[in-house]
Amino acid sequence: MNACILAIDTSSGHCSVALQHTAGVTCEHEATAQSHSEHVLPMVRRVLASAGVALSEVEVFASGIGPGGFTGVRLGVAVVQGVAYASERSVVGLSSLSALAHAAWRAREAGVAKLRVCVANDARMSQVYWAVYEFSMDETGVLYRESVAPSLSDVSGFSDELMRVVSSDESISTVLAGNAFSVFDDLAMWSADAGVPLADMDHSAPHAVDLLALAQLAWDAQAAVRPHELAPLYVRDKIALTIVERDAVRLEKEAASDA
Repeated sequence: MNACILAIDTSSGHCSVALQHTAGVTCEHEATAQSHSEHVLPMVRRVLASAGVALSEVEVFASGIGPGGFTGVRLGVAVVQGVAYASERSVVGLSSLSALAHAAWRAREAGVAKLRVCVANDARMSQVYWAVYEFSMDETGVLYRESVAPSLSDVSGFSDELMRVVSSDESISTVLAGNAFSVFDDLAMWSADAGVPLADMDHSAPHAVDLLALAQLAWDAQAAVRPHELAPLYVRDKIALTIVERDAVRLEKEAASDA
């Protein structure tokens, strides 16, 4: 039986909230740029009110934990922790890349019972966040696994990573998902040359609706955790130099110019 699940993802330029309840799914998904903090709680309230569901009726909360924008990822995790603590409920943390992969699975062609999805999102600084997921169907329903965990790669070498994944088992149909293939011309060209298509879906941002499906699988597997165990998924060790490091670089440059 499906649980009542509230899912939130704020890892991208979109703020996404979805609720699975007895009457179906209610959601809001908006481009909110850098103003997620102003929108996410009002969106949660509207989604709950529209469905006629009280916060106390939610059985489990799900959060997209990244990788993505650091501020947005931390916000989404904090909001889910807060509402879960208030409701004394468990939480499920899911890679935001897995939500895009599930969207590709939903958009698959009729008759496809097994699919590999290579997901890549722009990570700035000529890098991509990426991961690989495999979906299949059996008599119990949908199965999925993470065959390559979320990682960070330079765009210049990423096509080689993709080729290794695709050639590892050519019996599985493969599609691409994520905004990196529209942001970086080299990756779009690789897709065309390699004959690996983009999934027929919205690649701009993870959607909380797709987190619902994956959270249900986690709930069924009794993989939900306590709120304090939820944490952002960081795959980039460092995004900026410290003040001391910047001063060291400046002094080194000044010394070089004086030499």
